Amino acid sequence: MKIEELNENDTKLLAYCFNAPRFISDIARNIGIDVKNVSVRIDKLKKMGLVEISFIKNKKFIRTIKGKKICSFMIEALTMLKEKGEMSPIEFQRIFPLDFSDNFMLDKTNALSYIEFSSPPLIEKVIKISSAGESFLKQHQK
Repeated sequence: MKIEELNENDTKLLAYCFNAPRFISDIARNIGIDVKNVSVRIDKLKKMGLVEISFIKNKKFIRTIKGKKICSFMIEALTMLKEKGEMSPIEFQRIFPLDFSDNFMLDKTNALSYIEFSSPPLIEKVIKISSAGESFLKQHQK
């Protein structure tokens, strides 16, 4: 299957599942289609390598692969910041050295942008980890 084969519901589902894992019932309610249709869409997107399926207490939840990668880069950057204590904005932007051969450079750059401009803020103006950043790490680290 090709990206061109995505319909409007597929696109809505991907956007809704990008920032956080979502339960099927939440997806159905958010994009306005029934649960059975959501399951069909998810199977299609999984075959395309765009989403992954996991389980929490026997409930299926969905997350985009790209969203998961960016989240892991956010965790990596916030962990480095936490260990260092604080850093200048320039140091923060250089957490991931610029490397055009790195297939994930854009995702790493996006992760830093999400950290900088999130609400509530994950970092403080002096570029140190905020309480929301600490909570994010606790929630997502295993």
